[in-house]
Amino acid sequence: MNDFNDLIRMWQNQSGPAESTIQERIQKARTQAETLAKRVWWRDLREIGSGLSTSAIFLAAGILVGGPVLVGAVIGTLFLVLVTLIILRTRLQQAREDRLPRQSIPEALEYELKAVQRQHWLLRNVTWWYLLPIALAIAAFIAGVQAASPSPDYGFLLIYTILTAALFILIRQWNLSYVRRALDPQVRELEDLLEDLARESRESDGTKNPV
Repeated sequence: MNDFNDLIRMWQNQSGPAESTIQERIQKARTQAETLAKRVWWRDLREIGSGLSTSAIFLAAGILVGGPVLVGAVIGTLFLVLVTLIILRTRLQQAREDRLPRQSIPEALEYELKAVQRQHWLLRNVTWWYLLPIALAIAAFIAGVQAASPSPDYGFLLIYTILTAALFILIRQWNLSYVRRALDPQVRELEDLLEDLARESRESDGTKNPV
């Protein structure tokens, strides 16, 4: 953050009034990216904690009861661990990119663009990497509990499946709406800023080196 602000100040000292609009756009894009990064950090922290704690509950119940419940708990835990590992992987990838030096404004904007695009992909594909594994984890645990009961009633599992599918459709639509409303414009603005800065750089080079 400090490096980026230093870049902005250096550029402002060299810029004329005509470039103030781009400066304002850069500052706005940076603020939006920071807000998104904070939300993502807290979301990832909650999801990782939730995945690990739910896995612990599943395993504890499975070990306590044993039999089919333990089998269902292990299968459910594997699905939850899969989701947790995906979130951890994106978190570590973001941390590595945070440590990379950014010596120009275009480099800083490209970094922000990659971070936003990563969340864009995750939210658009939330059904497959997040919702489906969680649904399968809970279904596996419920199936294990039902199999261990004296008179299994798999009708409950059917009802759970229908309700879960309806809930996940709503969650998916909410995520896609957020992508269209917030992330799509943010990606386009960052891409436009990079194009404008590249064009400005070419024009500046042409002025300095006339044919």
